[in-house]
Amino acid sequence: ESLDWLSTKLVRVPAGSTLFLYEKCGGKQDPQELARVAGLDKFKAVKVVQRSDVGLARGDECSAYLSHIVSRYSDSLADFTVFLQSDPMDHLHFDFMDLVLRSVAAGTYEVPFLPLNGPRHVRTLTPCLQAV
Repeated sequence: ESLDWLSTKLVRVPAGSTLFLYEKCGGKQDPQELARVAGLDKFKAVKVVQRSDVGLARGDECSAYLSHIVSRYSDSLADFTVFLQSDPMDHLHFDFMDLVLRSVAAGTYEVPFLPLNGPRHVRTLTPCLQAV
């Protein structure tokens, strides 16, 4: 999947951020190429982690998110972690994420958990909202 949106849509990234790409489909993403695509000046580091599914069940992004948290929980989990799918245009509003990242960078973000998934936002017109 194309990750060009990392440079075109992901405008502000808090200083010192690390980009982790969890490769779920067996691809071999080159960290240097990913850094070039994402914008070399945006991230302190770019890391590619192979995360194959275990057993017959397909874990999708949730297994990658969980493995990230579990493997870093005791000593290296960041103060803020943003999980995004490789096709974020279908899942989130970039303007909202930009506002959240600006708040993190300014030190004014204090919410312990915030879903960035667009369909969870009130502004998204869903069948439930249409019925109201």
